[in-house]
Order: sequence, then structure tokens, then C-alpha cells
Amino acid sequence: MKRILLFLALLLFPVGHSLRAADAPPFAMNGWQFHDYDIPKLEEAVNRAPDYGVNFFIFSHNFFRSVEGFLASTDDADPKNPPAWAKDLHTPEYFHIIPHWQSDLRHIGDLAKAKGIPYYLWVHEFDDVPNRFLKNGKVDLDDPGLFPYLEQRYERLLKAVPDTAGFVLTLHESDFKVFREGDVSSPDDVPTRIYRVTLFLHDLLKRHNKQLILRNFFYEPAEMEYCKQAIARLPDDIIIMSKDTTHEFQPFYPWDPLHGDVGKKRQIIEIDLGTEKAWDNRGAYAQTDYIRRVALRAREKGLTGLVGRARLPWDHPFQDSHEVNLYAFSRFLKNPDLSVETVLTDWAKQHYPAEAAPYIASAVNRSEFINHHGRWHLEYWFTKSIGTEWANYNYYFSRVVARSRYKWTQNPADKELEEKLYHPDEETFRKLVAEKDEVIAQVRASQADLRQAARYCTAEQLAPLEEDFRFLLDAALLQREWIRAYFAQRMFMDKPSDESRLIVDDALKKMEQIERTPGVTYGLDPNTGRRYHIDGFTLEMHWRMANRSRALAEDARILQDARTVVDYGLR
Repeated sequence: MKRILLFLALLLFPVGHSLRAADAPPFAMNGWQFHDYDIPKLEEAVNRAPDYGVNFFIFSHNFFRSVEGFLASTDDADPKNPPAWAKDLHTPEYFHIIPHWQSDLRHIGDLAKAKGIPYYLWVHEFDDVPNRFLKNGKVDLDDPGLFPYLEQRYERLLKAVPDTAGFVLTLHESDFKVFREGDVSSPDDVPTRIYRVTLFLHDLLKRHNKQLILRNFFYEPAEMEYCKQAIARLPDDIIIMSKDTTHEFQPFYPWDPLHGDVGKKRQIIEIDLGTEKAWDNRGAYAQTDYIRRVALRAREKGLTGLVGRARLPWDHPFQDSHEVNLYAFSRFLKNPDLSVETVLTDWAKQHYPAEAAPYIASAVNRSEFINHHGRWHLEYWFTKSIGTEWANYNYYFSRVVARSRYKWTQNPADKELEEKLYHPDEETFRKLVAEKDEVIAQVRASQADLRQAARYCTAEQLAPLEEDFRFLLDAALLQREWIRAYFAQRMFMDKPSDESRLIVDDALKKMEQIERTPGVTYGLDPNTGRRYHIDGFTLEMHWRMANRSRALAEDARILQDARTVVDYGLR
């Protein structure tokens, strides 16, 4: 009998052990990154964070950007009379003095500390460089006074915010980029420069028992490779933070190639939980399946966790429909194997009557396809939010080169499509329009779902979502005509024809008709009375159709600039 019991115990132990392992969350780090400098919203977010399983924060962008500006932003600061030391700084863009900024940030940090949640400050190097360290417009990396100066800068920062858990270092989006030859003067190669700057901050933080997180965000494959070489030389207690994809937050770019390729270092993925990939802050946008795929990617590559950009621009961020992305992030970090339908239905039941939940979930589920295939054209980036660059031909014409997928994949199919997006044939044109037709159909299907849900909801409950999809329908209708006008114009540039001219004229007229829909004011410029810069786009298309030779010469110049300057218009 004893032998039987022993056998059963040995048999059952590994099963019970494996069940416990399966139940354990796959990720040790679940973070939110705050960009908004809005104290009431930040207070609410910090207080709600434990309900989402969040165990660290990053303060960045508008809430924490310029170290020197922050250090000057005491309670009695006067932006019109900055301290003497600030007057010697090279401060072209991000330097701001904001009274009470230090106190505000420490207040939010204290709330996080009370919840047992560590917080990190996002720093940029090189930013706010004193002019004495510039030589011929570049940072002199070998000036003997540079690193001692940086050391006292960060010692002052740690004294001002002693409870921070550490820093997130980003080398891009800085005044002077250590990996660009035009920004830094040094005999060192690029990987060594990245290594030197990163090791400096690592060692400084280690003396204070704090953590460094290095962000490997770059626009070009060569820059990513330089960072990879530097990472291999750096201490293994540095955490690497990588975007979900290469380049920008884009649902169709390839994965960041450094996922799971950083040696023994811990690594986390940074994902946007706001509307970076959407048409606008308005309009329904549940990127639930995308979040699921990123969580699966992180688990597959054995990463330590993820951090989501927790955007708070809406009046009531935790009641707004966009909260669905924070919810989905928390669910998939606990279990990436959950289905999108389960997560969305569970979310809908928390906000709407149970009988309405399946219809709400169905409507919101379509919003990922609507935004991703509405804003992107055959998976390529042309403009940001709906209409924001429609009056900027240089921007949207150069995007396929600047945001090339082929440069990352070296896939001939990507190269062929990129060529066709500049020189579309009839088949490519049909695909582009068909994609927008499907987006319109998906919006209308979601609106039909909401009509079904209305049987169980009050008008007040459903009104925000109904408005969300009205916005999306207007955007989808306009975007379809933008596509027709722009790409028919491209076909006319290659081979003038009456058919292409008629399509351009028809599309522009329809855009203007949609623009004047009674009662619709999305994207309205109060100064011009026009929406989404449609007047600028229309003027550009008419000029190009009437001046083909000059337009082609202009195209050649723009593309030359885009190929010469890294990420045209962003550098």
C-alpha cells in the first residue's frame, strides 16, 4: 500500500508543479509609460495601475523631457528670467522652464512609491549641451570637460528626484545624436560612442543602486546594428527596451530584429497603447489583436516584459472607449493565449449591459482593421492623423522612401510594391481603392452592431461609441477619395490619359462634397472654414495635373532629398 501511495505522489507532483508554472504570469515587468503632463489624470492613472497589474512606470515626453529645463523648474522659477547657467545651453526645441514642474513630478512619484511601483525618468543624450562643448556645430565627445559636466547634471537630477528607480536612455530624438556623424565629433566608431555614453550613465546609476534601461530606437538598419554591437560590450545588468517594430510604431513594419538578441540582458518591448497607429485620438480604436501578437512575440523571444505607452488625452481616460487597450494589455500580459473575442467581450461586460456586450465587442473589434487599413495604404505610411499632412506634398510623397520596409526586410516583394506605390499600374490602383471600400464596409457593419446593442443600452450609454464610428465613417469616405485622387495623379504623371484626369477630378469633387456634409466639423480649421487641409490638397493636385513637367522635376528633387537625408522631414 505504501508503495502505491508513493507511486501516486511521484506521479502527481510534476503534474501539480506544471500546473502552477502554467498559471504563473509569463512576464515579470508590466509597465505604463506616461507622456501627458496632466496631474489629475496622472493621479487617477497611478491609483488605478495596480488593478491592471502594472509594476513600474516611465515618465517621459511632456511629463519629463529636458533634464536642464526640469532642473530649472523649481516652485519659484521664472521662465522669463532663467538662471545664468541655462543661458549657455544649446536649447533648440525641448528646453522649457515650468514653475512647479519638479514638485509636480515628485508628487506623482510619491503616489507611485506609496503603491509600491518604481518609476524611471526618460533622458535624452545629447540634449541641452552647453555651447562650450560644441565644435563646428557638433558635440566634441572628447572634450575633457564634457563627461564631468554630464556627471554633475545627473547628480543634480538624482538629488532633485532621489526616489526614481533609474533612467531610460534614448539616443534618438535628441538635439545631437551620438550615432550621427553630423552631430558628434570623435575619432571613435559609432558602436564605441554608444558604448561610452551608455556606460557612463550605467556606472553613475550603479553608484546610487539604481537601474539603467537602454532604448534601442533607430530609423535605419545600420544604426540598429551599431547599437547591437554596443549592447554586446555593455554590462549585463542593463535592461534593453525595444519597440515592437522597426522604425516607428507601425502595424505592418517588421518586428524589431533585436528582440531576444541581446545576450544575457533583460529586455522589454515598448508598445503604444494610445493612438499612434490610429487615424486620430477620436474614433473607436481597439488594437486588441495587435497587442495579443506583441505579447506572443515577447513570450516567444523569452523577454522579461512589456511597457505600454498609456496615453491620457481624453476627458475621462478610464471611461473612454480607448481604455480597452489598457485592459487588453493587462489581460494578455497575464495570458497571451486568450482570444481577442474573450477579452473584448469581458471588457464590454464591464461597461455595458450583458445583453449588449457581444454586439459592442463585435463593433469595437473591427476598429483595428478600420484604423490600420484606413490610415495605411497597402500597409504603407503616407500621412499621420487623418488630414494632418494633406497640404504637405513633400511629406506624403517622400514617405515610401523614408519609411521603406524593404530596407529592413530586403524582400523583393516589398521593393516591387514600393516601386508601384510611386508608379501604380491599374491592378495596384484597384487594390488601393478596394482596401478603402472594405474599410467603409467594416465601419458600416460596426454601426449595424451598435444598432443591435441599442436595444439593451440607454442612449447615453451608447452615444460616445456612435460618435466614434461617425467620425470613422467620415474619415473612411474622405480617405477613399484621397486615394483615388492621389494615385490617379501618379498614373497621370507616368502616362497622361483622359481616364486618369477624370478620376482625379471626380475624386476631388467628391472630397469637397463630403467635406461640406451638413453638421460635420471634424478637422475644421476655423480660420479657413475648410476641413483637414482639403483645400491645400486639391490645389496641389490641380497644379500637378496642369504642370506635369514641372511636377515631375519636383518629384525627382523630393525623392533625392528623401534618399540623401535620413528620414526626410524628421531629422
